[in-house]
Amino acid sequence: MNLGKETLLNLCTTLNADFTEVRIVESTSTAIQIQDGRGSKLASSHVLGAGIRVLKDGIWGFSSLENPEDRDSIYSGMKSAFELTIAGDKRWKERREIAKVSPCQRILRAKVEIDPRSIPFGEKLEKLMELERGAKKYAPREIVNTVLNYGDLWVREIISNSLGTHIVQEKIKLRLSLVVTAFRKGVRQSSHKSVAGSKGFEIIEGLTPEKFSHRVASRAVELTSAQEPPSGKFPVVLAPSVVGLFTHEAVGHNAEADSIKSGNSILAGKKGKLIASPKVTIVDDPTFKDAYGSYAYDDEGVEAGKTIIIENGILKSFLHNIETAQWFNETPTGNARAAGYASPPLVRMSNTYVLPGEVSVEEIFDTIKRGIFVEDVGFGGYVFPERGQFMFNANSSFLIENGKKTKLLRNVSLSGLTLEVLSNIEEVSKEFSLSGEGGTCGKDGQGVSVDDGGPYIKVKDMIVGGDKEIKNGRKV
Repeated sequence: MNLGKETLLNLCTTLNADFTEVRIVESTSTAIQIQDGRGSKLASSHVLGAGIRVLKDGIWGFSSLENPEDRDSIYSGMKSAFELTIAGDKRWKERREIAKVSPCQRILRAKVEIDPRSIPFGEKLEKLMELERGAKKYAPREIVNTVLNYGDLWVREIISNSLGTHIVQEKIKLRLSLVVTAFRKGVRQSSHKSVAGSKGFEIIEGLTPEKFSHRVASRAVELTSAQEPPSGKFPVVLAPSVVGLFTHEAVGHNAEADSIKSGNSILAGKKGKLIASPKVTIVDDPTFKDAYGSYAYDDEGVEAGKTIIIENGILKSFLHNIETAQWFNETPTGNARAAGYASPPLVRMSNTYVLPGEVSVEEIFDTIKRGIFVEDVGFGGYVFPERGQFMFNANSSFLIENGKKTKLLRNVSLSGLTLEVLSNIEEVSKEFSLSGEGGTCGKDGQGVSVDDGGPYIKVKDMIVGGDKEIKNGRKV
């Protein structure tokens, strides 16, 4: 399908509507799973479709088309969306409106070193099998299970609307994850590692069994001999990946303006107030170079930009799409994202992280006589964004004694209250990293690519070894 800019822009002005948007999405993807030396999932797909939104008299209509063929099929979808607005209940008290953003017209091509589409399937499989086998070879007796997942995605998206915006953008994303389980002396433990980015197959080419698989396997084996953690309240140092998880789950979801608007956020009514330590600044940044959650324009055609959510402890901004921006009388932040053509854009995060501070990691450790260092995120956990409660599991942690890492700990869990933890942050390191592991964030049945990270952070105290049976929250 090849509809030109003028055709699409003209189509968007044919209806007697307040706003019309056509979003055409074409994607090609590959998914490979290897478990215990065998390919258990080998799949590739090509998808083409259009998502169409129409706003009329404060009511949204949305329709989607699979394999749209020409101008007439797009117009037919527009009429279907328009008819939904007419059929909508006019008695609704809330009338939806959108912010009037300046139109933009741009074409952006994906720039990567090695386009995954250029690598034959067999060559991809061979490289991935090498990485998966490397984990087992590290400790053949102790390693009892290995699961490697790989996915690459190429997307071409065209966004046209009645404001005059016409964006054509390509995206290439790739992610690899490895989970290794070890069993020794009656103890079973797992470890994992992922790499991801808005990059090409160069991510995989740069990995070797020694630098990637062996490290995951060695930590799984080491954890079988690790100690159980002490229980109670301790000073805690969080590594960048754990800081990122907390920032995304406990803070970021609460900063999405639709959650604020619906009253399902602990940040409602707190804008301009001190809600965290003055040492804490948190941003959402879709412009972070090559990160898994990065993009140039969101799925409403709004230019992406860094949004400061919390600055020096003060709540500054929320994340917006064009509708919530109008509701709050603010500017859209470029945080409207959709999972494919068949879903309308929602307010979503991109890359969410804490900015670095001024002290070194060593200086942070020196302040702790006895505490816990949480090195990386684990499997599972729950968060209740609207209640400000969370529980996270750690993959591996260490006891801190007299400023030094000492004993390796397993099965560590952290729980607490979001605003309490934010206020109890005492130190923020100058060392910083985005996790680089990426992930898929779910909301209202839609999953989009995200990343997170930050510096090393010292929290005055957190509950260690807390309740592992929290239910009915957001699973992480």
